[in-house]
Amino acid sequence: MPASPTIRQALAEFVADTNTRVSARTARQYESVIELFESCMDSYGSLDDKDDRRDFCDAAGPDRIPELVDEFLGWFLVRKVVASPSYLKSCGTVVKKLGGWLLERGYIDQDDALEMGVSGGQAVRDLPRADALRDALDDVSTAHASGETEEGHFAIERIEKGKLVVSTMAGSELRVALPSWVLEMCVPGWTFSGMLGKRRTVWELVEVWNVYP
Repeated sequence: MPASPTIRQALAEFVADTNTRVSARTARQYESVIELFESCMDSYGSLDDKDDRRDFCDAAGPDRIPELVDEFLGWFLVRKVVASPSYLKSCGTVVKKLGGWLLERGYIDQDDALEMGVSGGQAVRDLPRADALRDALDDVSTAHASGETEEGHFAIERIEKGKLVVSTMAGSELRVALPSWVLEMCVPGWTFSGMLGKRRTVWELVEVWNVYP
């Protein structure tokens, strides 16, 4: 049997409640973000009953929402959604507000609400910056490789002697030549996906696909 209320019912309640407190424009934005979040949860949420054919949001209860927040903010929005920086910021804001609302209704506990608030706050700060970094890296990519290449996910480690030091999934470190204005935008601990090409002893960015804060 599905939970009562289900995630979709609880989120519909959240949207209806929010609509009475904000402008029509903000209400539409909240609805849009919640629809995206539901799509993420339906795609990546895991039901206990493997034979259950219902969507995740129509079967699970709102206590399961916090476990999908990082998937939504840290991967889904970066990989699946093309949006403006202001919209990305609003996604973090909505998650923060949702966490507080779920706590008020007794759907989640204080620890989960706090984690949603922290994740939402980080998204407000970092998602637009990551989007800007992706655009900057795309602007300086060479779009061709003349020799050895590395493809996949790269973790930003540090800036050293005017080069960006990244680690590969295999654990090796590579030094990537980038303009100083792009280096200033890079944040240690973030990752990006793409392709690097080696020119003599220095690696260059050939393609960038996504940046993950």
